[in-house]
Amino acid sequence: MALAPVKVPAELRGVRPTVLEEYVRHRLLQFMTGLSLRLRALQPGAALELLDTAAAEALRALPPPDYGSVAIELLELQLVFRHDCLAPGCLEPQCALCAHSTDRRCTTNFDRKYLVNDRMLARCGAIIRIEAIDCATGAPHEGALPGVYLELAALDGNAYDTRYAEQAERGAAVLATDGDFDSISLLRNKRGTPLLMAMGGGSSDGAGRLVLQPSRGKVLLPDLQ
Repeated sequence: MALAPVKVPAELRGVRPTVLEEYVRHRLLQFMTGLSLRLRALQPGAALELLDTAAAEALRALPPPDYGSVAIELLELQLVFRHDCLAPGCLEPQCALCAHSTDRRCTTNFDRKYLVNDRMLARCGAIIRIEAIDCATGAPHEGALPGVYLELAALDGNAYDTRYAEQAERGAAVLATDGDFDSISLLRNKRGTPLLMAMGGGSSDGAGRLVLQPSRGKVLLPDLQ
């Protein structure tokens, strides 16, 4: 029987979900450890491995909490690029059928390069989308994001690597301000026209960035060139 999510009290909704969930998880683990120790004290020699296994499995199977309506400022979301690959091949490196095929499935979302007037699609020709992912669960966030807009711009890859290579090597998250990204953004080409242009959908902020509004936590990239 599936367990129903437990509604989070209004008094706790001001706490970030990841922080609250981690605290509750540690308290549950502490309780499980204390219970095992107490049972062993009451009945020395009792085989409690089954209890430990069942408790651990039950903890992993708990449904996500029900936060109801959470303020956008409290959501911990990550933006990722994704696409539904159209290539018929597989991702197995040793596959004999795919070894010499040009239709192997994509390992990245973007193609290696795009020329002038090329559409910005995945290598297989699929449309690329941006999804909001819940950092606590890893699942797509399908709720409404009122008032949220995404700004899309190309960055100078060499400048990015130079500035943030050390953080990436340490496995640390790259922390950058809008000003940091502005300094390495590539907004216009040599002719002074926007580097990214939307042929349909989306709008521009005037400086060369594309402005997109997500729907149910995702947005398809418009027909970009």
